[in-house]
Amino acid sequence: MRRIRVLSVDDYAPLREYLRTIFQMEDGIELVGEAENGAQAIEEARRLRPDVIIMDVDMPVLNGLEATRQILQEQPQAKVIFLVAEVTWRTQAQAVGASAFLLKDTPPDELMATIRAQVPEPVAVPAAPRWAHAWTVLWQPLSLLGRAGSRATADFRTSVRRWLVQEQWPRLRDPAFQRNLRLVAGLAAVAAIVWAVDVEALTRHLTLGGALSFISLAFGLFFFVYAARYYASIAMILAIGGNGNGHNGNGNGYHNGNGNGNGNGLNGNGFVNNLRKRLANGLHNHNGNGNGNGNGNGNGIHLKRHPFVSIHLPIYNEQRVIDRLLTACTSFDYDNYEVIVGDDSADGTLDYLEEWAKHPKVKISHRINRKGFKGAALKKTMEIMDPRTEFIIIYDADFVPGPDMIQQYLVYFFGPNGSNG
Repeated sequence: MRRIRVLSVDDYAPLREYLRTIFQMEDGIELVGEAENGAQAIEEARRLRPDVIIMDVDMPVLNGLEATRQILQEQPQAKVIFLVAEVTWRTQAQAVGASAFLLKDTPPDELMATIRAQVPEPVAVPAAPRWAHAWTVLWQPLSLLGRAGSRATADFRTSVRRWLVQEQWPRLRDPAFQRNLRLVAGLAAVAAIVWAVDVEALTRHLTLGGALSFISLAFGLFFFVYAARYYASIAMILAIGGNGNGHNGNGNGYHNGNGNGNGNGLNGNGFVNNLRKRLANGLHNHNGNGNGNGNGNGNGIHLKRHPFVSIHLPIYNEQRVIDRLLTACTSFDYDNYEVIVGDDSADGTLDYLEEWAKHPKVKISHRINRKGFKGAALKKTMEIMDPRTEFIIIYDADFVPGPDMIQQYLVYFFGPNGSNG
């Protein structure tokens, strides 16, 4: 039986090379051509007449959705499998006639099984002419021996590949394995120190109290360094989310009400309030002096214009905090915004994101590798950003914004009356 003929279409050259490598190790599947955009895919499909086309969506010149529509108009028998980075393309891919939909981090065996499922009964090779029968009988013993050797070699390569790709590589990316690896490295470092230090001389001079003090100091230093980033986050929240310049903000000439000018809020002195003044300068214009120019409490934020805001979240292996972060980012007291997650995760984060992708304000951008790290992830999020966007906010996974944080930023740029400057 003839092999299944496959055409690979993707603008990312390393992915095409990866597919080329795994197809070379598969019996019954042949990569007959490649294309790096939708226009080339149409031409190659006409020329090669493949059984199955592996198609990306986001490509230059012509995207994969339009290319698929045109190819299936000319070759309705062709099967198109979308292999994409983002689950959000599923509905559009099915609408243009996709036979299957896979993410780019799909294991190779699942991809191969999906390809075979599209052509369950490959066409048999026509029988050899009668005059070739004698030649076939003559060479049959040798060919059987050769096929046995080739099959053993192919089975060995397949077993090695599966062992590396399916068993060893996921272990290296497993958080538990990484923790154990760090523990072993730490123990090895301790062993090296013990080997290098004169332990006998050290124990003669080291008392029990000194040992306990050293251990306590080491643990305290470790936890302090680990918690420092959270202390910094809290300081930023206090600085940006406070009541302006330390007064009670009751009356400033912009709002109507009863200004009292008591200034009985936070004390104007102190480190936190000075930090707040520096970082939040301009967030509020509340002077509270009750001078008759305005008579209102001024505690609310009132904007005359509500520009569209795009919130970008670059994340990597954050399955423990992703729900907390997205819950906060979809609970703002502001309507005109979107949330785009730039995900490079290799753990179970994507399982959570597939559920969040159903939220009307959330978009998911998933990459199968970390090339370029968070900068490259943010570049991908900007490609699917709403064109109405006027402001971009970027949060790290450890930060939990308050519900009025968008208004706080907008007041900083526009002022309470909604005018820039």
